[in-house]
Amino acid sequence: MVPMPQPREVETISGPQLHHAPRTQPLGRFDGPMVADETDTSWEPRHIVQALKYHWFLITVVGTLLAGTLGTAAWHLFPAKYTTTALLRVDSSNAGLLGVDVQTVRNEFLTFLRTQADAIRSENVLRAALRDSRIGNTQTLQTRDDPVRWLQENVVVDFSEHSELMKVSMTGEHAGECAEIINAINDAYIKEVVQIDQLKKKAVLDTLDISRSQMEERVKNLKLQLELKRKPAVRADNATPPDGLPLKSRLGSAEFARLQEEYRRADLNFRLAEHRLQLILSRREKIEAQQPTKQEVEEALTRDPQLRVLTQKAEHLEKQLRYLRGSYADPDHPDVLAVAARWKSAQDEVEEYRRRQSNEFIRQYQAILRKSLEAEIDKANVDVSLRDSARQLLKQQLENVAPPPVELVAHHGTTVTREKDPAEYDLDESSLVYAINTYEDLLRRQNQQSVEVQASKPRVRIWQKASVPIKREMKKQIALTLAAAFFGFVVVGAGIVLYEGRVQRMFSSRDIVTNGMALLGTLPEISGADSLNDASTVKADPFMEGVEKVRLFLARQALGKRSSVVVVSSAEAGTGKTTFAGHLAVCMTRSDRKTLLVDGNLRRPALHEHLGMQPTTGVCELLRSDLVVGDVVRPTSLPNLWFLPAGSWDAQAQHALGRDRFRSILDKLRHDFDVIIIDTHDLATVADTYQMAQHSDAFLLCARKYVSRRPAVEAAYEKICRLAVPHTGVIFLGESTV
Repeated sequence: MVPMPQPREVETISGPQLHHAPRTQPLGRFDGPMVADETDTSWEPRHIVQALKYHWFLITVVGTLLAGTLGTAAWHLFPAKYTTTALLRVDSSNAGLLGVDVQTVRNEFLTFLRTQADAIRSENVLRAALRDSRIGNTQTLQTRDDPVRWLQENVVVDFSEHSELMKVSMTGEHAGECAEIINAINDAYIKEVVQIDQLKKKAVLDTLDISRSQMEERVKNLKLQLELKRKPAVRADNATPPDGLPLKSRLGSAEFARLQEEYRRADLNFRLAEHRLQLILSRREKIEAQQPTKQEVEEALTRDPQLRVLTQKAEHLEKQLRYLRGSYADPDHPDVLAVAARWKSAQDEVEEYRRRQSNEFIRQYQAILRKSLEAEIDKANVDVSLRDSARQLLKQQLENVAPPPVELVAHHGTTVTREKDPAEYDLDESSLVYAINTYEDLLRRQNQQSVEVQASKPRVRIWQKASVPIKREMKKQIALTLAAAFFGFVVVGAGIVLYEGRVQRMFSSRDIVTNGMALLGTLPEISGADSLNDASTVKADPFMEGVEKVRLFLARQALGKRSSVVVVSSAEAGTGKTTFAGHLAVCMTRSDRKTLLVDGNLRRPALHEHLGMQPTTGVCELLRSDLVVGDVVRPTSLPNLWFLPAGSWDAQAQHALGRDRFRSILDKLRHDFDVIIIDTHDLATVADTYQMAQHSDAFLLCARKYVSRRPAVEAAYEKICRLAVPHTGVIFLGESTV
């Protein structure tokens, strides 16, 4: 963009009002669009708003049709569904957390909520729920290829850290089935998670009770042994103490006590491993009595494609049998009996296949259990073997390093007192202290676990079962429908904006000023008669008043004492330039100027229609030198106004126009008239206007609101300015004044 020169004040016509506005640039000079940046003015917000206002009817009609279509499609594609919700109560305090701070309790509660939310939507819980006969045959789940995956995607679990209630909800098309599914999931969760946790806590409590009892017995034994060792021992004989110590290596009392305690732990772990192995072996003996539930068998059979084919065959024969029984009056008709026999055979085949497949499923079920149990037995045997090896190794170490007792004899007359090595007292006392600490720790853990087990209620329980909803949730459907309808209007509006962005239609006189063209004035749409004979009698017409202001402007700025030639043209057809040229000529006559109105649109003359005259000889004949000026200039019904028609256009007239013949014609006309106004062809298609304009004193380029395109007007204005016409400017038609 080329920066504009400093503007100066110039009078500008705006309808019937004459006001002062900053002159964009000198007349007859084009310096490009007068904008400081390089942004595309076609995408300014005002252009978008004006384009939408201009096409409001099209937007209303097409947008309504498109919005209705999209809204209807969205209404049917996203139907309203039922939403059912169940509530679970989760205690915020854990009975096992005794004497802890509030923040720890809160963090534990949040972790517990997240864990339970994941557990509700876990595969184990959902499969357990699907085994429930209430939802196994529901239409909602039968139509799904993978019911578990579908439930994980559609079951919603919500919770808040400030509430003890957990919401389990689901949305579907069948209200009753949704409620049954949510209730079945909650029941399966309570059974598979909450109750299992309670059973595991009880098992841990039993194990702690056994360990505590064993440790209590050990503490008693250690205390008894220590008391016996501290009593003095009396010998009847006069045996002397041994000469020396045995050759076995000795350890310190603390180290020996540690090895001895590790051996006791290893022995306890070995016995617990043996106990677990016995429990697993007892379960293996009961495998033959374990069978899957009827729901599991039915679920497996429903997935059997062969059974589905046989069942459909039997159902087809049953329908055929009912049809024949209704068609024949005799129930013993051969056709009826034949179909009945086939149906009976198909039923027997279905039952036999179901029996075989059920037995096969039970066999596979028991085989899977047996295989799983064998793996547990192998694992338990390996565990027992490893713990027994560790126990034997510790026992061997204790046997190799165990220190023998050393007798210290004190003689008191005939009595010999046997005293113990101080290391023996340290060894027994350290073992006793360790055993007492272990016993107290087991007792504390047992009490803590007992508090959790003996709680009056589980931490999670069903607070409210899901009920069958009465009304559909239509908020989402309505929102999507409205969004689709709004999108229809947006699409239409966006299409219009894109189209107008390419067309770059002129919506106001500001488009002329911002693009660096000299705006001479704005005129409203003509409200009176289009005939020039009627224009002289119209009173208080805004259009005529605006043309009068243009005449005053030209008289002050462009018209001198000598005869002046004013050319009126436009960048495109349909801008109203012919009407404006005729009315300008009428206004010129009011100032006692002899005015000649020339129809310079040689190819498509139309000015004679505005004057109510017939087309006759004129400019073309002058160009061909067939006639002289006095033969073709015709007076009109208006005073001081004469008219020069276009004449008959041909190739000879075109060649004469190109040879500058038109200039000599203008020179002759200047001697007879004060003002010559020439209405020419539009600049977009032919070059006739440029050949006429180069001999003029002023050039008025007409642009019309909603009709003219900015690129075409700019290109035409630039070309006219290059002709060095003394006064060039734009008249903008169709803009009402405020």
